[in-house]
Amino acid sequence: KAVFAAELSHPNDNLEKFRVGTEYWFNNVVALRIGNQFTHDSYLGGVSLGGGVKLKIGPKTQLKADYAYHDYGTLNNAHRFSLGFSF
Repeated sequence: KAVFAAELSHPNDNLEKFRVGTEYWFNNVVALRIGNQFTHDSYLGGVSLGGGVKLKIGPKTQLKADYAYHDYGTLNNAHRFSLGFSF
């Protein structure tokens, strides 16, 4: 299962931004994600990479773990982790 998303933002108090991204799930267990952000005047955005794992523990119980990396261009890079439990 794959998802592609795109967004064009034109706020009246900031620069235009264009974002694209895609996510692909293998067997509804492992996800791979990639995206990019572009701005109108200069390249201040950057590449985003990530992945996730979804494990079934019981009939209605799941454990999810996600990781994302984002390049903020002139700013520092960001690493994000999340852990979820649903029942």
